[in-house]
Amino acid sequence: HEEVSAQSTFESGKSVCQGYSDLTLQLAEALGLKAVVLGGYSKGYSYIPGKPSENNHAWNTFRIDGSWYLMDTTWGAGSIGDDRKFRQELSYAWFAMDPQLFLLTHFPEDGSSTLLPAKYTKSDFDRLPYVMSGIFDELYEKGISVSLQRRLASEFGSGLEDKRYSLFELKKVGFGDEEILEVLRKSPEDQSVFEVLELGKLGFSKADLLSYLVNGTSIKVYEIKGDLRVIDVPKIPVLQTGKTYAFKVESKQAYAVAVICGKDWTMLTRDGSIFSGETKVTSGPVKLALRFEEPKSASYSSAISYEVIK
Repeated sequence: HEEVSAQSTFESGKSVCQGYSDLTLQLAEALGLKAVVLGGYSKGYSYIPGKPSENNHAWNTFRIDGSWYLMDTTWGAGSIGDDRKFRQELSYAWFAMDPQLFLLTHFPEDGSSTLLPAKYTKSDFDRLPYVMSGIFDELYEKGISVSLQRRLASEFGSGLEDKRYSLFELKKVGFGDEEILEVLRKSPEDQSVFEVLELGKLGFSKADLLSYLVNGTSIKVYEIKGDLRVIDVPKIPVLQTGKTYAFKVESKQAYAVAVICGKDWTMLTRDGSIFSGETKVTSGPVKLALRFEEPKSASYSSAISYEVIK
């Protein structure tokens, strides 16, 4: 049909997968590359998880320097939103994609063009974990390695969609692949991950943050209107009554810092921008609070707090 030819696709910038893949074939050949159009099954916009996939899609393989690669220029051009309208948004995730990841959403009709050494059947493809195609766009954009993408898809399947925020935030602050997987297996709420990572901005180490995320208990953190860096504070989220704990923090903007145990206040000693001291826990909760205005009558802002047990 004319409306899906390579020529009409090039001239109009619009087509279905057949037009995209035919145009990709001609462009590749014009560049001196060997390319092939493949047709087959996909788990795209119309796919219903749990049901057999349909033979409804076309894509390409191409060869560079003797090696073959997979490419889906249709999915790489954009996506269909909830309003069923196409959104043009270039994604390089589908250009030379890892064959193992590609197989999660594409299966060739001939069953033999997966570029993988192992043989797969259509039934194998339908049983593979379902991961929405848009997630691969995000994983690529955020720089998630192929090896981690494989493990994420294998372990979480469609559940990966609900773990994206935590995944990207953990990656952004420098957690390694094994640490990220360890946290995601615990299925923490996004808000909990956000709050724990906020402690990292105050100076808590990655080891502390990992412990909080894995164990599901954490020091509470609050938004304050000034700066704070912890130097030496209790790292456990629960303190014990009758015990004495040391606190040492830095704040260039604070005029005073206090440790509040219920109704009992301990003012930390100031030395330049460093505030330090010890406090004996009498009751809870225990809060580290700062005063960012000069008048002594000004209010204090709680920065972190601990639960207390007897």
